[in-house]
Amino acid sequence: MSGNQNGLIWSGRLSHKSAGNYRNAFDGLVYGSNFKELDFSGMVGLNKKWGYSRLYFSKFGQEINIIDGLRDAQGYFMKNTVLEGKQVKVRVTDDELQNSTINPSNSQDLSNYKISLNNYFNLGKGSLSLNLAYSINNRREFGNVFKPNEPDLYFYLRTYYYDLRYNFAEKNGFETTIGTNGMYQKMENKGNETLYPDFNLFDNGVFVFTKKKINKLTLSGGLRFDIRDLSINKLYIDAEGKFQTNPVGAVEERFKGFSNTFKNTTGSLGAVYKISEHWSVRTNIARGFRAPSVPEISSNGEHAGTFRYEIGNINQLSEVSLQNDLGITFENKSWYFDLNLFRNQIDNYTFSERVQGVSGKDSIINGVPVFHYRQGNARLMGLEGTITFNPESLRWFSITQSYSMVNGVNLSAKNDSAKYLPFMPSPRWLTNVKLTKANIGKTLRNAYFSVELEHNQKQDQVLLAYNTETFTPAYTLVNVGMGATITNRQKKAIFSVYLAANNLFDVAYQSHQSRLKYLDVNPVTGRQGVFNMGRNLSIKLIVPFEIKKN
Repeated sequence: MSGNQNGLIWSGRLSHKSAGNYRNAFDGLVYGSNFKELDFSGMVGLNKKWGYSRLYFSKFGQEINIIDGLRDAQGYFMKNTVLEGKQVKVRVTDDELQNSTINPSNSQDLSNYKISLNNYFNLGKGSLSLNLAYSINNRREFGNVFKPNEPDLYFYLRTYYYDLRYNFAEKNGFETTIGTNGMYQKMENKGNETLYPDFNLFDNGVFVFTKKKINKLTLSGGLRFDIRDLSINKLYIDAEGKFQTNPVGAVEERFKGFSNTFKNTTGSLGAVYKISEHWSVRTNIARGFRAPSVPEISSNGEHAGTFRYEIGNINQLSEVSLQNDLGITFENKSWYFDLNLFRNQIDNYTFSERVQGVSGKDSIINGVPVFHYRQGNARLMGLEGTITFNPESLRWFSITQSYSMVNGVNLSAKNDSAKYLPFMPSPRWLTNVKLTKANIGKTLRNAYFSVELEHNQKQDQVLLAYNTETFTPAYTLVNVGMGATITNRQKKAIFSVYLAANNLFDVAYQSHQSRLKYLDVNPVTGRQGVFNMGRNLSIKLIVPFEIKKN
């Protein structure tokens, strides 16, 4: 709902989702794939000649079961429970598979609260914008059958964000902006276990950006200086081998703490040249910077949500990149073509790699594989291309073909098995055919029908070292959609209806970037992991209404 009364504006939105376990052709109903969401957001503000001021608030809440892929010898999903005071595995019942109940001892509870104030002021020929925000993020992970309602992991994160920028009046063809933005974060552990320690973080960046148009050439560029102060507290271990942030009752100091300041200068320079009425080319070169995150430095614990035991690297360095890209675009009344090539060289690229024990077997802690964060020099190269045919004489018909791929190489690799970077997306083809009709009879408006073919090629450029990744076969999905708006005799919309079917032919597949691909083998089928969602049907109904105030 939204409203406007003489420049006083407001809006509000409420949404709820409740999802049962999804199904696919190989796994049937997948236990632990259900979730619930309850979200609301709103805004109140003023629009005036001097600019605007808007106060936003939102709350995002989500309860998610965790898919762990546990199965018995007959291939049925299992779960942990308490029987006669002991933790045991039992078969999941049909009722549990078919309802949307959240398992309190194997789930996540996420909630994020945010309030922000966005301001824009017209100052003569220039303008000033000021944005301030504050958020509280609660992330709880539950994994203890003896204490099902007590979170094992509980991250309590508070963030203060600011952004201030001044837009100068155009002068001699230059459009220039200067500004500063950054944030302060404070994270506290409130759970029974610890994955990484408490920390305090302060980011600040100052920048200048300008753009100038010279006949058919448009130039743009900017410089930015960033600084991050990061302080990570100590981490201790108790008599049972569990990590804790409090020294009371600890028997050993496991992480000595960390304090460092990361800073770097980055910049970019780009150009767009209009070759003719229909053709244009563009290029850009940019230097990037990313300071290491707290988990990459100090993780040391089991992360149930990713089915990993993660170990950080206290010697993490900042990532520094140099990216070049080149693009070309053609557009006329019937055709649109765009091709973009890119190359990104990254020093100290951060990735996670599976750990192997001294015997050559996978390292396992508490039944989950161990991964540690590593760094090396890397190169990412790829392209994105799109071509659309929408004939001027047949506007109701259009066909779009797109393709994207990226090749990630570890330049610091010492053997072929470690040559490629992990979790790179598969090359993908998308073909979309869409038919539209503005009017059908006296009551149907904006009708459409679309068919999309999504083909993901085999991904064989993987990190084979230490069994970190495996090849992913190619797969093809078909998605269809249709919709229209129903009107009355006065041609006013009564309602709009939209139908969609994703993965129409119920193909069983695994995305290369899915963590579920590496869960336990199904002893009946011999297939490793859990497969993605099968056929998904949806219907969307929009009924507009308006309240007029006399």
